[in-house]
Amino acid sequence: MSNSASAFFAKICAVTFCIFSFTNIANAQLAFGSLEADAGTYAPIVIGGDVNISACDSVFASTAGDFNLCDAPTISFVNFAWTITRGFGAFDSLVLTGANQDFTSGGVGDFFSEVGTYFLNLDIDVSSNPFALPDGFTGRILSATTADSDFSLQGIQIVNPVSVPEPGALLLLFPAMAYMARRQRRRKTL
Repeated sequence: MSNSASAFFAKICAVTFCIFSFTNIANAQLAFGSLEADAGTYAPIVIGGDVNISACDSVFASTAGDFNLCDAPTISFVNFAWTITRGFGAFDSLVLTGANQDFTSGGVGDFFSEVGTYFLNLDIDVSSNPFALPDGFTGRILSATTADSDFSLQGIQIVNPVSVPEPGALLLLFPAMAYMARRQRRRKTL
């Protein structure tokens, strides 16, 4: 095939691709915006308990509103990358992918093996642009000035269990307190 024929064929393919792309986008409502990562907020976790981290508060903030990325028809276009770090000075870190992660804490070999503060860093980006969103919307990140990735940093604390006195221990205290009160009253009368 000559150079002019292959150039003509390439132009035909490009035009066909553009028409196909715009036809698919035209069937959906287009939303322009940017990604906003949210690593979540976590209450202190007692050592030995389960640690569940989730990126499902991350959204695509757009002209049509905020769309939760975990509610999208498919989230395969979103790359969720977690970096979990523990310690000060000599850092120990773990790198994972996926929107949700489940761990146990306090066991031998567990990453969350000791009491302390751990830092969660969530990086998200999209692998295709445009991409499907909930409610028939199509999301599109416009340019380099609009973020096609975002990150969120959060702390999570693993704490020791708090000892709570048992009700049986209080029952043992009542006779001792009654004896002390009776003895105190007798001293005052003498």
